[in-house]
Amino acid sequence: DEPGVASPYGGTLVAPSVGKMFEEILPYLGVTPSYTDLEAEELAVSTPNVIGYSKEKAYEQLVYFLDEYAAPKAKKIGAVIVLEPLRFAESSMIHMVSDGVEIGRICKNENVCGLADLYHVYGNEDCIDDIGGFKGEVLHAHIAEPIKRCYPSSNDSDEIKAIYQKFFDSLKRAGCETCSIEAHTDNFKTDVIDALAILKTLI
Repeated sequence: DEPGVASPYGGTLVAPSVGKMFEEILPYLGVTPSYTDLEAEELAVSTPNVIGYSKEKAYEQLVYFLDEYAAPKAKKIGAVIVLEPLRFAESSMIHMVSDGVEIGRICKNENVCGLADLYHVYGNEDCIDDIGGFKGEVLHAHIAEPIKRCYPSSNDSDEIKAIYQKFFDSLKRAGCETCSIEAHTDNFKTDVIDALAILKTLI
């Protein structure tokens, strides 16, 4: 939130990233780019259209990207890449904690691991108990109320609190030592205190 650049404005910082995002998003919507003859001549590279790729091909390219670019870059700064499974409606790949773990196993770099997010685990009907079997392979976790994705609360039902406990027990068996809240809140100052009190009872 304190960019160290000469021009800390949205047009300078955000626009290039947003432009790259739309280059990938718009083809899915059937929108193709159009260029003047001069612009077409100045295009340095073209990227392949990956719409319709098989799941195997997608995984192959992801592993290649991680091994050849992302993981080595992360290693230089002492960082670890954790792969977060998303809900089926949000992604066409990496839905279960085991998916992220398996990619980490395939990668030749040791700094690629899995992540467990309770909201996604619950929504995808992933098995919480299985997480405990990934010893040393789940490096971080996200927690939230698994249905509404709000902060854990002392007002949650006993059933929801039991899910929190089961999730934490599995994380401990996996050796996962870090967890953050990834949820929405209407009152951060109040909700974070309540959530922290709940989480302390689970450790």
